[in-house]
Amino acid sequence: MRTEAFRRSAAGLRRVDWPPVALFLAVAYAGAWLVTLPAWLAPRHLDEPWAVVIPPAMMFTPALGVLVAVGLIRRGPRSARELGLTFGSSFRRCLPYLLFGWLAMPAMTLAAPFVGVLFGLYHSDLAHLSGFRADLTAGGGAAPPLPVGLLALIGLAAIPITTLVPQAILAFGEELGWRGYLLPRLLPAGQWAALVLSGAAWGLWHAPIILLGYKYPSHPRLGVLAMLGTAIVGGVLFGWLRLSTNSIWPSVLGHGAVNAASAAILLFRRAGTSPDPALVGIDGVTGWLLPLAVVALLVALHRLPVATVPATTEPAPAPAEP
Repeated sequence: MRTEAFRRSAAGLRRVDWPPVALFLAVAYAGAWLVTLPAWLAPRHLDEPWAVVIPPAMMFTPALGVLVAVGLIRRGPRSARELGLTFGSSFRRCLPYLLFGWLAMPAMTLAAPFVGVLFGLYHSDLAHLSGFRADLTAGGGAAPPLPVGLLALIGLAAIPITTLVPQAILAFGEELGWRGYLLPRLLPAGQWAALVLSGAAWGLWHAPIILLGYKYPSHPRLGVLAMLGTAIVGGVLFGWLRLSTNSIWPSVLGHGAVNAASAAILLFRRAGTSPDPALVGIDGVTGWLLPLAVVALLVALHRLPVATVPATTEPAPAPAEP
């Protein structure tokens, strides 16, 4: 039985049209390393003032990979619809998934640090927001003009707005590549394989900036593995949004919303504590439990794998018989 399953899996991988996939990945990965190269060469790496432009610039390298792959290898998407740039069959059908990305994904991100509380890895202070208060007055700064609680509420209320601008704009650069282009190209290998492989490719693409201390400053090498796990788990949900709608816009909103809400790990912490983002928060091991629970629920409800996957690409050339 295992031999037969392995044979079917290998046959599915052979059906993938690998040349355009390889070209897309080569451009996206090379672009990421080139964008981060100035920070690698700078004395203070990402602590240089100008380095703030590196993460947003890097986010558009997957979109560049799509343009090169589509332009040089004609096989693949021939329309905006095949890249998921429309709302699928209708905006009305896509709307619940758009709302899931826009509202449910940031809610999950805000809740993720509190999973770490159950494991004794995160120390929160909801009553006084002492960690947030300490950040506001760090370095001897003046007291904030508004109550700390009100400032926190304003920040939380702003998440849906910042999701749309600028976070969704930046997330589009990634989602066009990972879910718009790559995920459908990998579907001949099987839906679960496509979801996991596209998520893994997305996670490893972060390596050049993670190794510089981005997201996981205390242990950048371990951070590459943590980001790999985060991207695989999150990629299953974003991929579900893509395949359920034949549109990248729900995953664009979801990706942007997660980025907009990710500072929650600092907002709710107790003063004097330094939560480890590799362990808590949406990018940490305990933070994966919430999206994994949603994935399990989708499987139980027979919503994942997606029953009817839209025809997002032309068939790949059949492999030659040995």
